[in-house]
Amino acid sequence: MKRLGFDWPCRAYYWYFSKILDKSLFDDHVNTSDRNSFLTAPELHVIARWLRETKCMDIMISMYRKLDRSEKPYKVVRIYEYTIIYEDGDTSNDMQDWDSYEAALSDAVSYCLNYLDELRKKKEEKE
Repeated sequence: MKRLGFDWPCRAYYWYFSKILDKSLFDDHVNTSDRNSFLTAPELHVIARWLRETKCMDIMISMYRKLDRSEKPYKVVRIYEYTIIYEDGDTSNDMQDWDSYEAALSDAVSYCLNYLDELRKKKEEKE
């Protein structure tokens, strides 16, 4: 995200000695000789806001209900999907279903960041 210009302050971060952290994250971003280094870890809603305010990419998460007939008694489940609205009004929708709002938002954010990274790479190749 730093390559794309993200420089907003974050409340969350990764520390090198964190037990749940993949140490390879630090190899690419931090001088590994400094074991007291931190990596910022922005929350999904912060990234979505940054995409909206700086890159003009709005993420819309929709929820609908679906009858699950796989087991009796039947139950109604919530299904989430996302739509990305670009600056020019164009939209993209993966048409995939997720079980939670957070999963749909995470996938939408990943899609946007990958899209922006591809645009950045193409721009660098031209130069």
